[in-house]
Amino acid sequence: DGEPGLTSEIRQAELRDDPPRSDEPWPEVIVAPSSDFTEIVSTQTTGGEVWDAARKLLDYLVAEGLGDVRSVLELGAGCGWLGMSLAREYPQIKRVVLTELVDGGALAWLEHNIEANRRNGSLARSVSSEALDWAWVADRAEASDPVARVLLERHFDLVIGSDLVYDHAGAAALVRVLFGASSVALAQDPQGRVLYAHTVNRFEDLDLEFFSALQRAGLLAERVWTAPDRPPTP
Repeated sequence: DGEPGLTSEIRQAELRDDPPRSDEPWPEVIVAPSSDFTEIVSTQTTGGEVWDAARKLLDYLVAEGLGDVRSVLELGAGCGWLGMSLAREYPQIKRVVLTELVDGGALAWLEHNIEANRRNGSLARSVSSEALDWAWVADRAEASDPVARVLLERHFDLVIGSDLVYDHAGAAALVRVLFGASSVALAQDPQGRVLYAHTVNRFEDLDLEFFSALQRAGLLAERVWTAPDRPPTP
């Protein structure tokens, strides 16, 4: 199971910015093989594969529709599958920014997968990548790093993320980033949304810590969808 690997024989293709014709299927988003991951990433991360929460968040977005969404920011994009798949599904989106931290090769791995999909012909023109280390965002979402400040001050119609809580430091930092991203989104557009797919009860103590921290930050977490079980991946 898992995503198909990338081979050296993949043909060069133009970026896609329009839906394919009915007689021209748009290739599926791919993830580079695990051997590439181990060569690129020097610090163990969870971004080496597509987790089920990402698949279920895409299911939700496709089922609900995006409406007038024209810009999307993904936090902790990992291999980039979610954001690239969303851009592929909705070519009307003008800007999809996938973010990862630089340390340990996480951003390099994300960009490697973006390049793989560019060569595969499955990358929409709207997709780009940027560095965002959550440690750059201080209390009350004041970005201490100019790169993070510029990114979080930019307006996005939709902010997404999936299964990003794995330790205590990350849980606290994610809340600060969500506070900053949601503040900008809602200040500029009351219809702006922040959607986060979370696997509950995987780390029960972190669940409690994360949702309590959201409340203390003045953020209301509302469950909008409980995903049905997906059929097993072939």
